[in-house]
Amino acid sequence: MIILPSSGLGFISITKCASTTIEGTLKNHKGIIMGGTAGLKHMRYRHVEEFILPLLKIYRAQRPHFFAVVRHPAARMLSWYNFRTRDNIAHARPNSRRASRYLGTMSLEEFVEQELDPSAKVDGPRVQ
Repeated sequence: MIILPSSGLGFISITKCASTTIEGTLKNHKGIIMGGTAGLKHMRYRHVEEFILPLLKIYRAQRPHFFAVVRHPAARMLSWYNFRTRDNIAHARPNSRRASRYLGTMSLEEFVEQELDPSAKVDGPRVQ
């Protein structure tokens, strides 16, 4: 998440929706950059309202106009599948969060079926 008080803009990062590219473009502007961990980078908007906006109010910064980039669900799911089948995840520390996200030899078809079935047991986060 990035807030640029002088521009009156706030960017809400959504996973697998070009947030790293947009943050790279905006990083040279003066503002508040929340990142380092996925929880901060991809903060839910309700947390922005609960924690960040009151902080801005204390410092008399104007409430920014928030925007986000949303990707077609099929393209987003394909990106998530590709991300979770990368070799560097396969070699992650055993029992780590990263290792739990690795899909191994799961096919794209199996992954899509698993993600679309609400009763399926999932290791790691579902595509939201």
